[in-house]
Amino acid sequence: MSKVKSFTAKIKAAVEDDSLQEGEIVAYAAIFGNVDSYGDVIVKGAFEKTLAEWRASGDVIPLLWGHDMASPESNIGGVVEAREDDRGLRIRARLDIEDNPRALQVYKLIKGRRVRDLSFAFDAVDCDWVERDG
Repeated sequence: MSKVKSFTAKIKAAVEDDSLQEGEIVAYAAIFGNVDSYGDVIVKGAFEKTLAEWRASGDVIPLLWGHDMASPESNIGGVVEAREDDRGLRIRARLDIEDNPRALQVYKLIKGRRVRDLSFAFDAVDCDWVERDG
């Protein structure tokens, strides 16, 4: 069963960051040590194996609007870089602003700071359950 995580994140777009091309964003897909609304905590190293497999595959991690995998228009771009740092899983993605009207609208919403949430779906392949106080 896939789980979905959502949180408010600072997303940088090309206007705010000279190192990005038009249509690119940088954001954190996950923050380490954060207790989410389900009580789950993602720890550093959680993505290492999957990221290595992804790089080796040559496949693109899709950037979906609203987790909609059924509509081609909701596949608004792809992740061009993903890596763990001390804070979390940092991604750089490129939206298909040239030929997908939905991607262009989402990009405008991000640049206008009207979309600030990023959500990701995942399957917990190897996890530990730890009882916490409080």
